[in-house]
Amino acid sequence: MGGAGFPADQKIAGAVGKTHILIINGSECEPYITCDDRLMRESAAEIVEGVRILQYILKPEVAIIAIEDNKPEAAQAIKDAVREDDDIIVRVLETRYPTGAARPLIRRLTGIEVGYTSRSTDFGIEMQNVATTYAIKRAVEDDEPLVERIVTVTGKNFGRKGNFIVPFGTPVRHILDKCGWHGEAKNELILGGPMMGFTVPTPDVSVTKTINCVFSPDSTEVMSYDNPLECIRCGRCARVCPSRLLPFALVKAAKAGDSEAIQRERIRDCIECGCCAFVCPSRIPLVRYIRIAKARLREEAAEARKKQNTERLIAEKLSREEKIAAARKARMAAASESAKPKSAALAAALARAKAAKAKNAAESSNGAAQGSVSAESGASQAATASGSASAATAKENGAQSSAAGSTKSKALAAELARAKAKKAAESGSSGAQEAQSQTQDKAQEAAAPLSKPAVSAKSAAVAAALAKARARKAAESSEADKSAGSSAPAPAADPKKAAIAAALAKAMARKAQESGEDKAEKSPVRKAEEPAAAPSAEAPKPAAPDLKKAALAAALARARAKKQAEDSRQSAPESTENPAKGDESGESAGNSGSGTSSAEAPASDPRKAAVAAALARARAKKQALTGNSKEAQPQDRGEEQAPSEENK
Repeated sequence: MGGAGFPADQKIAGAVGKTHILIINGSECEPYITCDDRLMRESAAEIVEGVRILQYILKPEVAIIAIEDNKPEAAQAIKDAVREDDDIIVRVLETRYPTGAARPLIRRLTGIEVGYTSRSTDFGIEMQNVATTYAIKRAVEDDEPLVERIVTVTGKNFGRKGNFIVPFGTPVRHILDKCGWHGEAKNELILGGPMMGFTVPTPDVSVTKTINCVFSPDSTEVMSYDNPLECIRCGRCARVCPSRLLPFALVKAAKAGDSEAIQRERIRDCIECGCCAFVCPSRIPLVRYIRIAKARLREEAAEARKKQNTERLIAEKLSREEKIAAARKARMAAASESAKPKSAALAAALARAKAAKAKNAAESSNGAAQGSVSAESGASQAATASGSASAATAKENGAQSSAAGSTKSKALAAELARAKAKKAAESGSSGAQEAQSQTQDKAQEAAAPLSKPAVSAKSAAVAAALAKARARKAAESSEADKSAGSSAPAPAADPKKAAIAAALAKAMARKAQESGEDKAEKSPVRKAEEPAAAPSAEAPKPAAPDLKKAALAAALARARAKKQAEDSRQSAPESTENPAKGDESGESAGNSGSGTSSAEAPASDPRKAAVAAALARARAKKQALTGNSKEAQPQDRGEEQAPSEENK
């Protein structure tokens, strides 16, 4: 309830355990104000009881109630309320303004100078106002909240003056109406005393805990500051200042807006008592300038705090973002580290797959190349033979030379031999001679100069490989016939296979010769001075067979192997039941090798008839495609040609 309005509970909580002197301020802070005097007169016992409560809480060594000598009735009432056993001292002081302020009163009672940056509790002193002590007694013992206070209404503009109990929140205009205010708009309305009060522009303000007086003076009660003069450096303001400041220096710094100079002159120690302005001969409103300077300092401090708070928030935000970025980076690094083994495993698996694929391709190429070499040797042996006996001998030699060939080539040769059995039977005994001539033509084509296109070399290699495979198959069939002849007659299909091998060798050799002549016609004419063709021993090696053709040949070999197995199962029971039939078949096969047609073979197998029909269609298509090239070749048009590699 004092002039500063500092909360009493915080003051008491901060003074517990370190209070040596308890001071109760019963001095009015300004002239014209008598609210505390009236309270002490009428409620002295309640005030003393509040002092006892404070003594119980703070445990001070001594309690002092300070009263000025211009309030004799109040001082006597307090003395009567204090008992002999109470550790309470009542001090009556000489009236001197501003004794009602806290620091001047402490200095007068104890001689201790409390600076602005310090608190009285730092020196073991606790001070409370008499109105605050009265409110403490009512709150603790009577359980009454603080909802009202005593307000002094004074000034020559009021028709009724006095002290009134006013609830908090009451408009000042209501007080003016009740007290017969007859002032004009130009007259000042001051809340507080004439020295430390402040004017308000309108009476529509409310009463608070710190408003202890409503003052409305006329022109004779207050000094006018409308037309101030320049400062004459008289020093009166410095002599009367209770805080020992230099008010003229403060005002000079305030007018210049120099915040550093204002703080250097200890502006915060000013209690705004107004003594300097009251004694100033130039009528300078010093307190007004000081208040403006204090307000400016508060604004600057608020801006500095706001700026500091903003910088702190920005720094915290940046720190959080850095932490988030670092955490994200750590997570990405951890994820990449965990993904490395998976990537390595995947790369290793891919490498293993590629290596296996390359290995398989290399094995296939090696097998095909070995088959090609064996086919060449088998074809040359088959070309020198005549009849079925010579074909069988060539098959044996081809089988021995192709022992290191691939199993896929064997299956392919077996299927091709079965499919073209009928063609060999029709060709007759002239097959061996034609095979020999075709083999010689192929050898001549292989011995051609290197300037021939690479396509003819590939065709020659393929033809040689096929011839080799078929010769080897024929040899295997001959060996099987020999082994079976000791126990049972040979199946009817074995002599036919021998004739088929010879016919295929002849057809492939002729095809290789035709392809070589076609390429030779399309190739550019060589120069006359070019050397002659090198011997066959110096001819370039045939190119490696195409991987796609090898895969196709493997597929055909599997299909034909399956078909051969089925035919073998069908031919075996027939040979067992009717051995004579096998002999007849052998005779017919021998006759076919001697030049008889395939019409003399048994016609009971429908599958062989289907194969013969397919071969006939293939030959017709080939004749249509290669009709022009055949006219240029000096061969018998009546001879039937085997299907080409493309048709197969």
